Amino acid sequence: MTIPKTGKAIRATSSNPELALSSGININRVTWVTWFIGAALAGTAGLFRAAATRLSPMLGWDIFLPTAAVTVLGGIGSFYGAIAAAFIIGLAENIGVVALINLGISTEYRMAVAFLILIVTLIVRPQGLARMFRRT
Repeated sequence: MTIPKTGKAIRATSSNPELALSSGININRVTWVTWFIGAALAGTAGLFRAAATRLSPMLGWDIFLPTAAVTVLGGIGSFYGAIAAAFIIGLAENIGVVALINLGISTEYRMAVAFLILIVTLIVRPQGLARMFRRT
């Protein structure tokens, strides 16, 4: 996002649209391109998710809760925090499934692991892991 011309235009428009416009950047086009990239990535992710699992009305919920937990745990706006949080949530869910099997409980409760991490993070460290990865 920092080297290509389009990436620089997207960053400039998101930081200060008025300054980007005065610099000669077509902010309407940049906004359209940004929405197009986001929609293409979301569509591709949905396609891969649907190919890997069965389609059901609850499919979105299965994706939403771990994603929300990763966002809160990693810290909103922190790229490296989100990566670390994704590993933590994924590992916790897999360990949780093993624990549920050993306890004789249905593995459908694996979503409770991400929800529990979300609640604990909001209580203990609402800013998430973002402070650990912040550059000074």
